[in-house]
Amino acid sequence: MIDRRSNPRPHPTDTSDDAVALRFWRDNNGNVVIAQRPNLLLLLWLVSTVATRFIAVGRIKTGLGATAGALLFAWAYLETTRGVNYFRRLLGVIVLLVAVTGFFTR
Repeated sequence: MIDRRSNPRPHPTDTSDDAVALRFWRDNNGNVVIAQRPNLLLLLWLVSTVATRFIAVGRIKTGLGATAGALLFAWAYLETTRGVNYFRRLLGVIVLLVAVTGFFTR
């Protein structure tokens, strides 16, 4: 059983500094969420990225690289828009910026 005194949950409309700080690390249930089990997009990105390391050249390598980039972009977008707390949303924004920057600097 969770003791709500040690696991406070701010009201959704509360904009005080304490409420914002609590929502940075906590989800809607008051649980601290920093890392989660990877979802399908992140796992497929990892598989695509690792596979590109084993393929020397060609269309397959190019296709896997493009797929990996698209999967990472999709994961970052979803984290930015639907992350469970402000930390996860910030993580999505950072990865999104790195992915977009990487795309345009190639």
